[in-house]
Amino acid sequence: MSIAQATPTIQLLQDEWQRVSHSEELLASVKKWTYRHPLLAYRSASEIISFVVKPSWNRERKRDEALSCILEHSQEPLSQLTVLQSLLPQVTHLIDKTWTHNADEFAAYVVAMATELIAGWKKRDIICVHWWLYRNIQTRVTQNAQTWRKYSRQETQLDDQEIPEASSEPGVSLPDLIALVMQQGELDRLTAELVVLTRTGCLTVETISHNTGLKPQTLRRKRLRAEQRLRSRLSLADFL
Repeated sequence: MSIAQATPTIQLLQDEWQRVSHSEELLASVKKWTYRHPLLAYRSASEIISFVVKPSWNRERKRDEALSCILEHSQEPLSQLTVLQSLLPQVTHLIDKTWTHNADEFAAYVVAMATELIAGWKKRDIICVHWWLYRNIQTRVTQNAQTWRKYSRQETQLDDQEIPEASSEPGVSLPDLIALVMQQGELDRLTAELVVLTRTGCLTVETISHNTGLKPQTLRRKRLRAEQRLRSRLSLADFL
């Protein structure tokens, strides 16, 4: 099993597909989507699904014909899930070959990007639909991979890094600074508590994650954005 296939994101995607792949809801939807298409109208829904999600890198006419019909209904969750399943070998390949600090978070990012591309589909005169989708996802991943790796390293470093103390300015403390930013609507209570509790050593990010149900990486991102706002306010002028 590859790194990508072992990530919770891809496993959840696979589990969801297993749940719906033979459901009456999906079969009925596929028949509805392909009903007016002359090359697909007389094929069974299960047959159409089988060659759409066949794990292959080859450019196949039957798959592209079916994908075109399914993508015309790309706003529907079942359509998105079917197209994602068709692209799964290519998606996992991109995740495996791109080194990141957190494989699962990167997998979630790639899947979200692919879903966004699918959901925004407009009817196009494209012969190789499957290949077109893959190449667009690959291009976006390649363009953003370096930024993603840099961002992941930055998050890791910030986990142990102390926020610059405001005590260099007379009368300005971290709680005072946070209270001001909250008052001005730039910081919500959860994020304020996150900064104070983790930076003063009262609680760890993991403990807050357990209590709130939010992922540690999500909390670290929230803290990073909050601290960037706080750093920009480390000026006595804000308190005058």
